[in-house]
Amino acid sequence: INKCINYFPNTTKLSFTGDWAPIRDLIDSSVPCIIALKQQLTEIVVEDVPVYFMDLVKLLSVAVNLKRLQFDLLSIDEINPVTVQQDVIFQLVSKTNVVKDLTLKCRGSLEKVELLFALCPRLQHFELHYDYTDFLKSLMKLILSKTNNNNRHLSSLCFIEEADETKENLKMVIKNDKLLDDYMVECIDKKVYVWW
Repeated sequence: INKCINYFPNTTKLSFTGDWAPIRDLIDSSVPCIIALKQQLTEIVVEDVPVYFMDLVKLLSVAVNLKRLQFDLLSIDEINPVTVQQDVIFQLVSKTNVVKDLTLKCRGSLEKVELLFALCPRLQHFELHYDYTDFLKSLMKLILSKTNNNNRHLSSLCFIEEADETKENLKMVIKNDKLLDDYMVECIDKKVYVWW
């Protein structure tokens, strides 16, 4: 890893999969060696490796040009969601990161989504890969709220789970709660997309 700059000078994507140590260990040891690539690194994919929320914040503080993130396992267990947003590093990262595309493959919660929107306020596309039906209405209200400044750039969503039923539920929530006037909901390859 220490010589990765010499071997991979044009790297734009960094993937962590399977047998890696938790991201916390990597950020403190291996990633700083790689992060000399921070100016050109635009995508990080983490599969089957646990990511703690503050480690994500730390990672975004050094990899400043990331535009796309994907996580399989994101934990907010170790933090207080209210006080973490007052953290100096969190606030700096929130103001400076340029993440536009986020894929979350882990079990979702409204609290997690709120924190991710606060951390990445320039998101344009958000994709969820887990069963979210329990909080779909609240999630859509959060995402499509005209008063939520943390998601003002967001213009598309993708849900991967029970496409036809999800499509109808989304349309019903958007229509009944008058969340959007101009939008499109489509099923493509077992994925439900919402554009506005």
